[in-house]
Amino acid sequence: MTDATREATIRRLYYREHWTIGTIATQLGVHRDTVVCALHRPAEPIAPAPRAWGVDPYLPVVAEVLKQYPDLTATRLHQMIRDRGYNGGVKQLRRALVQRKLRPERTPEVFATRVPLPAEEAQVDWATLGKVRVGRTDRDVYALLVVLPYSRDCFVGFYHDMKLATLIEAHVDAFERLGGVPRRILYDNMKTAVVDRVGDAVRFHPTLLALSDYYGFEPVACRPRRPNEKGNVERRVRDLRDSLLAGTSFATRGQYIDAFAKWRSEVLHTRAHSRAGAETVGEAAAHERSLLLPLPREPFAAFPLRGMRVGKQAWLTLDTNRYSVPPRYVGKTVSMLATHDRVCILDNDEVVCTHKRSWDKHGDHQLHEHAKQIRELRPRSREHSGRARLITACPNAAQLLQRLIEEREPTAHHTRGLNTLVETHGADAVTRAIAEALERGTPRLASVRMLLLGSGKAREAALAVPVALPAHLADLDHAPSTHNLGDYDACHTAPGR
Repeated sequence: MTDATREATIRRLYYREHWTIGTIATQLGVHRDTVVCALHRPAEPIAPAPRAWGVDPYLPVVAEVLKQYPDLTATRLHQMIRDRGYNGGVKQLRRALVQRKLRPERTPEVFATRVPLPAEEAQVDWATLGKVRVGRTDRDVYALLVVLPYSRDCFVGFYHDMKLATLIEAHVDAFERLGGVPRRILYDNMKTAVVDRVGDAVRFHPTLLALSDYYGFEPVACRPRRPNEKGNVERRVRDLRDSLLAGTSFATRGQYIDAFAKWRSEVLHTRAHSRAGAETVGEAAAHERSLLLPLPREPFAAFPLRGMRVGKQAWLTLDTNRYSVPPRYVGKTVSMLATHDRVCILDNDEVVCTHKRSWDKHGDHQLHEHAKQIRELRPRSREHSGRARLITACPNAAQLLQRLIEEREPTAHHTRGLNTLVETHGADAVTRAIAEALERGTPRLASVRMLLLGSGKAREAALAVPVALPAHLADLDHAPSTHNLGDYDACHTAPGR
């Protein structure tokens, strides 16, 4: 009898059969102290015998498959053994993979330390920052980071899309801001850079190759799912979120640009640099800038020209927004050059007009001279063009005009007056005044004007407008000139009188 069996027997006879200690010692032939020690020692739990699982017959097949394909998921393995007759669930298979240790152990990867050389390499990647409100719609804000690993200096451009033209524009901006071109640029496998890849064979986008040929750098694509190969730009993305954007909020793309410029000069360039010969990142960046490849005389044409036919209403549409064109180009084909900030209309090499790029949606952007030319050609279109301009600036003006039509009131006078108020007070203030007038049930121009002048600042601004009086009335405001009466006394007492 083993010690464990003897102790279990002593506890059973004492607690279950209620034998005395002396009787147990006599019957088992042990000393009384042995019985006492067994009663005071806690019983060790007995491990239950392993229960057979329904998946056990299929585990040899699973282990054989995992030797060849160690990364197969449990879901895929479950489908394979179901085809062989297994009718259980995937949960039991997952438990068996862990407890039976069927997956081969992976050998930890070892990475070599990379020592960057000055002006040798740059790393590029995108980051999504959130949304900003532009007019009546929300636009995403994306940041393209170009990081120089040697000096740890970087360029960050903020844009509303990640299209190919935006990527090329960001490269041109980065080269101008960094003061030169690195000898090679490392990319993640973004579709705008890497069109196709099979193993180590990479096919880059033709426009990106044209950019690299123009500036003289070598494009390099890192391997998929290898963030360690571009660790510098990954670290800068985290730094951008934790140091620049944490605890702040920006309403426009311009605020992002201004905040980064300030952060780069006041925070990034003042950080200590670990490499010998450079005390700060700014000093290392100045040294690396002197070794970058020189910039060409003219920047690369980042945005392609698009041929577009001008419709009968003299508009061109881009991203749901309409931009005006002189009416003489109706029915003709012109070229549109759209950047992140401007929309240029070209006729061969001649610039027809330039608009500010709008990132709102469903807006009409008409230049004053274009509207004037249309009114001269179509005099009866004056009211319709003014109404369109008003509704574009203040969308709720359409409801006010509709109320006037229902009340059989003429709308031309109200349209002209509201457009004048928009030019004087701004579209936002007029929009709020129209909303309040509609809420009060007084959809009239006079009501909107009184609501605008009701605020103290608006009233002071209105009273501060100088009034030009006629000359005969303006002279009345001047105090009459007076003479010294002592002069008359002197004349009266003069000699000879």
